[in-house]
Amino acid sequence: MQMKIQKDRLAEYEQKYDKYRDLRRQLQEKESDFATATAPMLDISTERLQKGLQTGHSIAMLVQNFADVPPFILLITKAVCQQIRLPKENFTNVYETTRAYQVRQAGSRYPTSNLSEDSFLTSQRGKSDTPVTLDDLKATLIEYFWQPLEAKLENIHTLHLVTQGDLHFLPYDLGCPAHLNLHTYPGLLFYYQVHHMPPPAQPTEKRLGIQVYSATDSSIHNPIPLVDAETLLLEALWDQETLYTPVDFSQSLSLYVLHLAGHGLISEDDPLSASLVMGDHEKLDARTILHSPLRVQVVFLSACVVGRVTEDIDGDPLGLVSAFFMRGAQYVIAYVQPASDFYMPLLVCLFYQTWLTGTTPHEALREAKRRLQTGEWYPDTETLVRKTYQPVLMSCLKQFRKSKKMMKRVVHTWITCYTLNATKKDLETTYQAEMAEIHGYLRENTDNHTLFVMSVLNTLCDNKHRLPVADLCAWVRGFG
Repeated sequence: MQMKIQKDRLAEYEQKYDKYRDLRRQLQEKESDFATATAPMLDISTERLQKGLQTGHSIAMLVQNFADVPPFILLITKAVCQQIRLPKENFTNVYETTRAYQVRQAGSRYPTSNLSEDSFLTSQRGKSDTPVTLDDLKATLIEYFWQPLEAKLENIHTLHLVTQGDLHFLPYDLGCPAHLNLHTYPGLLFYYQVHHMPPPAQPTEKRLGIQVYSATDSSIHNPIPLVDAETLLLEALWDQETLYTPVDFSQSLSLYVLHLAGHGLISEDDPLSASLVMGDHEKLDARTILHSPLRVQVVFLSACVVGRVTEDIDGDPLGLVSAFFMRGAQYVIAYVQPASDFYMPLLVCLFYQTWLTGTTPHEALREAKRRLQTGEWYPDTETLVRKTYQPVLMSCLKQFRKSKKMMKRVVHTWITCYTLNATKKDLETTYQAEMAEIHGYLRENTDNHTLFVMSVLNTLCDNKHRLPVADLCAWVRGFG
C-alpha cells in the first residue's frame, strides 16, 4: 500500500515538474537574462549562505517532509548549521489549529464572501462561536514553534524565515519574540535573490503604479467600495507627477512601487492561477506577470489570500508573490487570509505614511501594523481617512436603492462601527431591529446620507485605539 502511494505521488510530481520546466523554458526564451540571473540560485550551499550572513543574523529554513518523517528547521548562523527537530504530532497540532482558525470578516476582499447576517454576527462574536481564536493560535505557535527555535537564537536579532509547503500558511508574526526582527521569504531562491544578487537599477523617479477594482457596478462580484479609498489615499500622499494609473502590464515601464487592490483568487491545485480580479472578466495572474516587461521593486497586494504559495517539485513556490520576485521585486506585501474591506485602507494609509518618512518597506509595515493596533495614528491620518472614506461611502449610498449587494455593504459598514460600542448582548438582541432601522433611515431622506457617513467616520476615528484589526495584522505578510 505504501509503495503504491509513493508511486502515485512520484507520478504526480513528474507531471508538475514537466509543467514547471516548460514554464521556465518559455520565460528563458522571452528574456535571456533570466537564465543568467537565476543560475547561481539553483545551487545554493550552506557555506555560501553562511558567508553572506551579517553578525546577529540567522536563516531558519522550515523543511516539510512527507510520510512519517517529521518537519524540521535548518538553522544557519555565521558560525554553525544545525537541525531543530519538530515532533510531527506537535507540529501537526500547529497546522491543524491554523487551518481550524477561520477569519470571518464581513465584506472581505474575496469574491465569494458571504454577506449574510449569520456570517457577520459570527465574525463579531469571537470566542463563543469560533472554534479557534487568534489567542489560541498564538499560544500554539509559541509552544510548538517559537519556544524550540528561540532556545537556539542566542545573540541573534534578525531572523530570515524561509518556509515550505503547508508551512507557508502559518502566521509567524504571532508569538514572535519581541527582540527579533523577522523577515519571511516564500523560498530560498528569493532569499538569495534579495541578499546575494545585485539589486535592479532604481528608476530615476519614484514612480507609483496603481491598479484597483472595487466591483461597485459588478453583476458578478460583491462590491468592495473602499478599494477606491486606497486610490484617493495614494493620490493624496504621492507626488502626482509620478503616479501611473491604470497600469498597462504589456508596456515596458520601470516602477518604484506597484499598488494593486481588489478581489483575490487562488487555487491550491494550480498555484499559477492565483490572481487579482481587475474587472468582471479580467484577471491579473502569475502568468501575466511572468511575461510582462514591467519592472517594479516594491509591490503591495491589497487583496485576500494572494499571499499563499505552493511549491513545484524543485521546491520553488508558485503564485503571485513568487511571480513578482521572479520579475525583480525586492519586497512584496500580501495577505494569506480574507481581510476586511473596511479596515484595509487604514493599514495602507499608515504604511505609506511611515514609508515616506524614509524607512524601508519592511520597517514601514511593522510600524503600520503597530500603529493600527494601538491607535497611534499620525497627526494627519484622521484627516486623510475622513477625506478619502467620505466620498466613497457617499457614492455607495447613491447606489443603495438599486443594488441589493450595495445595500448589504452599506448596512454592514454601519453595523461594523456600531459593534465598536456594543456588547455581545446588544448584538444578539438588537441586530435585526438595527438592520430595519438603518434601512428605513437611509431610504427616508437623502439628507440622512451625510449624517450617516459622518456618524460612521466619527465612530471609527473615536475608537481608533480599539479597532478589531488583530486578524488583519496577523495575516498580512511582508516578503523580502
